Amino acid sequence: MRCPLCHAPLQEHSPCCPQCHFDLEQADRDFGIPPSLGVPLTDLANALTRRQFRLTLKALEAFTRRFPQLFFHVVVSKLPKEQNIATTVFWLFNKGSLCTPLEDGGFCQDALLLLDTDNLRAACIVGYGLEPFVTPEALQEISRATLPALREKQCFEAIQRALVKADEVLTAASAAVSKAYGLNQNDVQPSPVHAQSFAY
Repeated sequence: MRCPLCHAPLQEHSPCCPQCHFDLEQADRDFGIPPSLGVPLTDLANALTRRQFRLTLKALEAFTRRFPQLFFHVVVSKLPKEQNIATTVFWLFNKGSLCTPLEDGGFCQDALLLLDTDNLRAACIVGYGLEPFVTPEALQEISRATLPALREKQCFEAIQRALVKADEVLTAASAAVSKAYGLNQNDVQPSPVHAQSFAY
């Protein structure tokens, strides 16, 4: 885990970043009351039509069926230009009521993609349970996959491209883990879709 503000290494139970002292209390002071978020999709920017919203929900459901260990959330918003999107996605992931405390720390296998339609930015974060398998570089790939469509104001297409890239990233991670532990595909049994979980 790295600090979303200064990128210094963090331990799972660090109360704040040892380098810049960023913590969730600072995020609350900076950003205010967290918005009410839906699971797994929230469109605060009204960037999706009703049909696109329904299709995106179906795409997210299909994604979870393909990767039942993971619950993928998407938030579409309009952020102030000066607001740091990395700290915002971290704050929403932890304070947006997307997850419950039933599974915390290393058991959290949720992911959140945040799209900023006003400033054409995206950020993706995963819980501690996925961090050993999904690198920061892979998360950047997922985020960058949205940018061409965001520049064309095609939010629906941006989400679809993110899911395609996330599929690639997770398939590669799964293959790497299987190889590292000497497993073949038949040895790995998918776990059921888990309860929503607390991340940090």
